[in-house]
Amino acid sequence: MGAIGRRVIRDEGARYRFLLGSCGVYTTLFLLQLYQTYSGLKPWAISGAAAAATVALMALCIFAIPRLVPSRLSRAAVPLMLVVAATTSCALPEPVDGVGMDTIVVTDSARNRKFAIDMWYPSDDAHPDWYRPVPLVRPVFVSRGAKPAAGKHPLVLISHGALGFRYAQAWLAEQLASKGYIVAALDHPGSMRGNLTGEGMFTLWNRALDVTFAIDQLLADKRWSSLIDASKIGFNSHSAGGHTGLLLAGGHFDPRVFRAYRDTNPSGDIYAKELKQYDALEATIDATPYQKSYRDARIGAFLLMAPSPVTGFDAKSLQQITAPVRIYASKRDEINPLEAHALFAAHNIPGASLRINDAGHFVYVVGGSIFGKRAIPSIFDDASDIDRTRIQAELAIDASNFFDDKLGH
Repeated sequence: MGAIGRRVIRDEGARYRFLLGSCGVYTTLFLLQLYQTYSGLKPWAISGAAAAATVALMALCIFAIPRLVPSRLSRAAVPLMLVVAATTSCALPEPVDGVGMDTIVVTDSARNRKFAIDMWYPSDDAHPDWYRPVPLVRPVFVSRGAKPAAGKHPLVLISHGALGFRYAQAWLAEQLASKGYIVAALDHPGSMRGNLTGEGMFTLWNRALDVTFAIDQLLADKRWSSLIDASKIGFNSHSAGGHTGLLLAGGHFDPRVFRAYRDTNPSGDIYAKELKQYDALEATIDATPYQKSYRDARIGAFLLMAPSPVTGFDAKSLQQITAPVRIYASKRDEINPLEAHALFAAHNIPGASLRINDAGHFVYVVGGSIFGKRAIPSIFDDASDIDRTRIQAELAIDASNFFDDKLGH
């Protein structure tokens, strides 16, 4: 074999090793990200490193690797790098200084309900970790278990939608905590991601009781009561959480009116449509608890995002609400028609302020990861002209100003 042939073989081997090694680097970065989701690993530079490595290695693959490398290998390696790089270098939020987080679990024995609460709070001892509870959502930078900042702070409770869970409005919880609020984001068993039942959807008064119970527990716990200003309590919600908020504000809901509305097959009301499969179950449920008042006078301000179901609330009861209310609604709400839900509430609650954006129902949910956008596009993948990150940043500022004003923070 001549010198040229030996050099060709040597160069081919080097190129093979280079490409395989590059794929190995990206695979390692990818696995680190998955591992970090469930651990305390702090891969601060992973995203930046992946982006830089992408440019460098792709340049080498395209310009520096001779034609000696078989085309099949090139075609296989380059797309793999792109896929893994997209996963590891997907947009990550910047750390928010001074935010701590902890998760507590409370049990209401009287109702046989046990649920988790994510507590977000200001902290002077923050050492942010990259955290997300499931791979479907974008992470946040937060100091889990950090020592809370001393002093009394306003409290805001967050109630998620029927397909959500306590992390669904993490984008807002994080920002409010950075502004000096303590935020308690609840899970609602029976009407949440991973635990959604027909019975849970027809007994939404339990959600209001969850919130009241959470306030009771936090104010009775020395750790939290020493940090919470009980005279400054606010409430935030999304979707079914808005129903919860209206109950807590003093609204009265008649499920018979809501059932009559659903029987008309209202156009564009996906929520009403999805409940039809549970019509037989609804007939077996005792709805008399809805006749009670669930008003919690300790809550001094309500911010409701795309509230539903609202049809069924008595207009007169909404007109008697005295707490400040702000409602966010979306022109392109694909779940609940504005007229029957958000606008009905806004028009009947005295002094309610209304903010309408040109987005969809799920723009109020934390952004999805590359996995989330592929797995559940209906929730995480917005139309091309909708910038969820920008909208949430603007809403976070508005929400903070609203609570500052109404709670006197």
